[in-house]
Amino acid sequence: MSKINFILRASIEKDFEIIYSIKKNALGEYITKTWGWDEDFQRKMQAEEFNTENISIIEVNRIPVGTVGIIENDNEIIVSRLYIIDKYQSNGIGSKIIKDIISKYRNKTIKLGVLKVNPRAKEFYERHGFKMIGEENEHYKLKYIKDIICLNCGAIIEQKFCPNCGQKKSTGRYTIRHILNDFFHSFTHIDSGILYLIKEQLLRPGIVVKEYIAGKRKKYFSPFQYMILGAAIVTFFTVNLDLGTGLFGELSVKGDNADVVIRNLTAFIYRYINIILMLTVPLIAVYSRLLFRKSGYNYAEHLVLNTFVSALRHLLFLFAVPFLYFFKEYSENILKIFVTVWSFYFIWTYVQFFKPKHKIWAGIKAFLVCYLFLISNGLIIAVVYFILFRK
Repeated sequence: MSKINFILRASIEKDFEIIYSIKKNALGEYITKTWGWDEDFQRKMQAEEFNTENISIIEVNRIPVGTVGIIENDNEIIVSRLYIIDKYQSNGIGSKIIKDIISKYRNKTIKLGVLKVNPRAKEFYERHGFKMIGEENEHYKLKYIKDIICLNCGAIIEQKFCPNCGQKKSTGRYTIRHILNDFFHSFTHIDSGILYLIKEQLLRPGIVVKEYIAGKRKKYFSPFQYMILGAAIVTFFTVNLDLGTGLFGELSVKGDNADVVIRNLTAFIYRYINIILMLTVPLIAVYSRLLFRKSGYNYAEHLVLNTFVSALRHLLFLFAVPFLYFFKEYSENILKIFVTVWSFYFIWTYVQFFKPKHKIWAGIKAFLVCYLFLISNGLIIAVVYFILFRK
């Protein structure tokens, strides 16, 4: 397609025949298909609508080759009579004119109509950003929809959210209101907030993981963020409220420095519990991958499964925090109850997730994975403690 230089000039009364002949050349075929061509009627209709104030002549080397009409209102403009005679079509004239109109009236709504029997015209306007907003008798009604570019990924947004990354179309300047809204949204949003995930995980833990792995990831809060947040909260309460002392009541260390060892071990666990919890998850994913290798899930999917399970442990521990704080003399029993409840949820998650034919056998394997999980925690604590305090 070669581009042709052209000019627009205002029409005058003497241009009546020129405008009529251009319309007949460019649109006559489609008028004939729709209503049939009636010469007298077409001339009479143009005479009634003819107004030199809202129609311009397109000229190439002083030769009239087309017309364009614009009716301007307060908040919108109507584009009409954009006709190019067949000899000068597909030379960029129409595209340049419509782009100039969009640029000039960018702060107004731009509308137009095309005959239904003229698909080329409809496709032309759609290429330039117009969308069909309705139809009326023999016409399609179109409106220019400005492309909204996603500020997060650069994709074109046509609906309320970006089809590529899910970000909202309207972001605006960040304010305190945005911060508060984002904060409460992340915790309380009915479809994907933390509270929604907590409810779902307490009621159907294995199904949650299965849906997430299957692709319903927008629906749930990220399991890795969930686990990190839970581990941070657990660490905060454990360190600042001096929780879980019952765990160390059964420790028996012989030697002159036994008290020092227990004190150092306690302080070490308080300080590094977050890292310990993180290090255990990839290891437990290895165990579950080995024991449930026939399930068809790869290691990464087992890692997601056990990330959810680890996050659930943090959640259940938070339920135990008030009891551990106010009833410290019973902390050992409370922690045993906590471990029992979490072990039950661990097994239930696995059985729901894998949906085995033999649930009892699957439960036994899940219990073994859970047992290895608890042992791994102890081993990691011992190994890391030995490295740091081997003197």
